[in-house]
Amino acid sequence: QGFSYLGVPLAPGANGELAPMLQALPTNAPQTAISVTMTRPSPDALATTARWVRTDQTAPLAWTVMTTNPISLTRRDCQVGGSYCLGGGGQGLLYSCVDGRHLTRIKVCTPGCTPAEPPRTPHVDEVCN
Repeated sequence: QGFSYLGVPLAPGANGELAPMLQALPTNAPQTAISVTMTRPSPDALATTARWVRTDQTAPLAWTVMTTNPISLTRRDCQVGGSYCLGGGGQGLLYSCVDGRHLTRIKVCTPGCTPAEPPRTPHVDEVCN
């Protein structure tokens, strides 16, 4: 199962929730959809809820899997002014590092991003395809 990362809404939800947008690849078999919600219970952790659903069948072959797992967060610094393209062969998003820790979205990359092998030292700006 593969999913393209389509970004995250710019504003968090009411409880600080973030919901990354993921789109199933057309080659997935079986066909599925996934939704992920992330909250930050502490500065060093993320709590993630994922809901994965089979979309190409009806009962009894349709299924739903839901999980809630804590994920430890490893904070990574970014190079101020550096460009980072997040996404794969599907739509990607180009971000710029504003202060060494935070990225701001600057462009939608409709054809996706050039593959990168993080971490690269020194940083090499990433680009849209």
